[in-house]
Amino acid sequence: MLTRPMPALSLASAPVACRDGGLVLPTHPIHNAMRRGMLVTLPSHDEEVKIRVNGKLRRVRVRTGFATQAPRDANLLKTHLDLVDQAYRRPARGMGFWYDLPDALGRMGYQRQAGGQFHPDTTRALAGRLTVLAKGRVSVEEPAIASEPYWRFFAQGEDGALWPLEAHTGRPVRRVLAVPGAWWQAIDLAGYRTALPRGLATLPMDGHGHQVERVTLQLAAELGVWERAEARKGPHVTHRRLGSLLERAGVADKAVLLEAVSRRDNGPKRLRTYLAGEGFADEGALALLRELGGFAVDIKDEAAFWATGRAWVEKFWDARLAIGVRDHGERPLATLPPVAIAHRRAELPHPRAASDT
Repeated sequence: MLTRPMPALSLASAPVACRDGGLVLPTHPIHNAMRRGMLVTLPSHDEEVKIRVNGKLRRVRVRTGFATQAPRDANLLKTHLDLVDQAYRRPARGMGFWYDLPDALGRMGYQRQAGGQFHPDTTRALAGRLTVLAKGRVSVEEPAIASEPYWRFFAQGEDGALWPLEAHTGRPVRRVLAVPGAWWQAIDLAGYRTALPRGLATLPMDGHGHQVERVTLQLAAELGVWERAEARKGPHVTHRRLGSLLERAGVADKAVLLEAVSRRDNGPKRLRTYLAGEGFADEGALALLRELGGFAVDIKDEAAFWATGRAWVEKFWDARLAIGVRDHGERPLATLPPVAIAHRRAELPHPRAASDT
């Protein structure tokens, strides 16, 4: 167990606030499975992905699990992506670094009080999400990773020693030493990454509501991977089914939607509203993806998307999207689509659902 500060990370050195440029988004298949594992409702997520090992394509199994019932949603994803971004921007990539909680809250767009400070509950909620990430585990067949944590976090005690963050329960924490697990080397960020515009990372997600913003971030993380994989073909327009995007992004599950409709629950219709408002092109998550993310994403099958009557969910789920693949001026790196083994997507978002502050 780490009990003393690492020499290369002096407590006197100020945290680096990296706010410029895009938010680093990993696109490696192993991380894609990790991202989805953060959003499923079941305790564990099991997925098979294709990766290149020693020059050959192989199917490897990625297992993720969380030993907690705490909320796992877009807020948790946002925190994880901010940690990845900050770790990548440090000179010693993938090594431990000081993560300042108030600075991170400001970088991620959380609301400040009138005096410019963050409410203590907001800071505690972020510390709680860090604890959730510390309880997440990742296992990969090859390269062999045996039940590594998503992240390790250490807080400084009054004696100057560093102790696991969970040991500081109930005590205020302003900054922690953050150390990524062994998955960091496996996802090869130098070769498998793209960038999300910073505006997406500052969308409000605290408090009640903000479901549109949460859905937007989850969709953007998946669309960024899709676009990166398609980039090797150059700028073009591709067509994908809406249901595939919703499922891969962890936004919705078709079986859950159908079950909700059978109960005459309005959740599926609320989801459609989250995506496209009340039928206007400048409303909803798809509009935010265009406005803040620069994604050229439009509904191609309008009739299917806005279907009514019997079997409308199936038509909605199968509606096609037109997605414009941009020229980022970089050498494209393919990320192969994973093959799901066993998973359960996140429950339908609800405007009154409790969320992290």
